[in-house]
Amino acid sequence: MKSPSWVGRLADGAMDLPQRRIVLVVLAVAAVTLPWWGSGSLVDVLTIALLHGFLASAWNIVGGLAGQLSVGHAGFFGIGAYGVAFLYARLGITPYVGILAGLSVAVIGASVLGYMSFWLPFGGFTFLLLTLGFAELLRAVARTVEIFGGAEGLMFPFNPGLTTLQFRQGTPYYFIVLGMVAGILIITKRIRNGSFGLRLESIREDEGAAVAAGIPATRLKLAAFVISAALTSLGGAFYAVLFSFITPDKVFSIDFSVAMITGSLIGGRGTVWGPVVGGALLWSLTEAMVRLPLGSGLGANIAIMLNGLALIVIVHRLPKGIAPGLSGEFVRGHLEGGILLSRLRAASRMLKNSEPVGPACDSYE
Repeated sequence: MKSPSWVGRLADGAMDLPQRRIVLVVLAVAAVTLPWWGSGSLVDVLTIALLHGFLASAWNIVGGLAGQLSVGHAGFFGIGAYGVAFLYARLGITPYVGILAGLSVAVIGASVLGYMSFWLPFGGFTFLLLTLGFAELLRAVARTVEIFGGAEGLMFPFNPGLTTLQFRQGTPYYFIVLGMVAGILIITKRIRNGSFGLRLESIREDEGAAVAAGIPATRLKLAAFVISAALTSLGGAFYAVLFSFITPDKVFSIDFSVAMITGSLIGGRGTVWGPVVGGALLWSLTEAMVRLPLGSGLGANIAIMLNGLALIVIVHRLPKGIAPGLSGEFVRGHLEGGILLSRLRAASRMLKNSEPVGPACDSYE
């Protein structure tokens, strides 16, 4: 019988840990060497796709690991973008300072929202509504206040150099976002596999039982929210540097929040690399549909319908997302999700292929 390929064994969860590491090393080498063997347009496309994967992974820390549904992460994305654009365009201050300023404001905003949602005696969908209102409020302020550029937004001069984080070619941007993705994967993995992640998981599954067990649910949810907001603002800062032009209707748009949520759900909410894959694939699909020469915005409408259809199919067929579905990680950990599941499947196939055995008395004369 023909042995399955490494892709099949990876998808079936039968690939052991050393083999997984080899595959990851090969993928990492391919990603690092891409600018030398790939075209410039491919590098540009992957740069934006990886940015969306990064954003989905940032949302996953609070929405996937902690189980708190935020629909206003576009607010933190816009804060990071305006932190860079405002200081550089209006005051001529280097984007490095703008990144730190955006991170600081995002942390403060997340702390205030988290306190209002988790500590004050509100109920129901308080967190969801507060985050949504927060993003919309920031968008209205940016559109109204002229110093922020109003509805036209902010455009800052293009001065290539390391101090301005502006480059004539797309390769430096690609390596920056590649480093961002690698960093957030490490952060997510450390959180998920540590005591912080285990306690967040218990809060997500049953907050009442977690509190009864002595877990400080409020403080942990707030910590996850602040980390998620800070990383999202970093993505916004990179977006501003990449395009050198932002508008409030773009960076504070709920579309960004929806894309983060959908990418995380499709890729695998609560997993390490699933949201990165889901976010990148979702943006790639949307961009491909939008660029089809269909006219009258038909491609954008088709993209919306396909995204909705993909979400329905994923939720129905792979409720844990693409990543757990392909890797066999239905139970946390390599042993439970990979080796054990493959052995159960092998045992099931053996039972189906075995010949039926008659009653014991048939063997005697």
